[in-house]
Amino acid sequence: MRTTDYDQRVEELQLAISSAFESRKTPAVSVLDEEASVVINVSWVTESGRDTTLDSRCSASVRFTTAQLERYSSVDIGRRKIIQGRVVEGLRQAFAQSGGTQSAPGACSLELRADDAWFVPPETSTEVL
Repeated sequence: MRTTDYDQRVEELQLAISSAFESRKTPAVSVLDEEASVVINVSWVTESGRDTTLDSRCSASVRFTTAQLERYSSVDIGRRKIIQGRVVEGLRQAFAQSGGTQSAPGACSLELRADDAWFVPPETSTEVL
C-alpha cells in the first residue's frame, strides 16, 4: 500500500473516531504509529468554564493492527464507511461497558484494541448499522 493511501485511511478513521462522543468543544485527536500497530486517541471536553485550562476531559485510545488497517484500506469507500460506523459503535459500547461516565472526573478514560470483526468487509456497501 502506498504511504499516501495509508495516511489517508488512518485520517479517515481519526475523523470517524473524533465524532464518537459529544463534546462541548472540538475533540482533540492524535495518532501514534508504532510500526506493527497504530493508536488513535481522542479526548473530548465534558465540562468547560471560562478558564479552558480547567476543562474536564474524557479520553479513549484505540489500537489498530497493520493487518486491520490493510483490510480497511482494501475495500471501497462505501464499505469503509460501514467499518467506520462499526469502529465508532464499538468504541461507544466499550466506553459504556467500562463504567466510564463523562460526569465523573478522572473516571472516563479507556484503552481498547480494535476488534477484528469490525474489519470483516460487508457483502455489500448497503449494510445498515
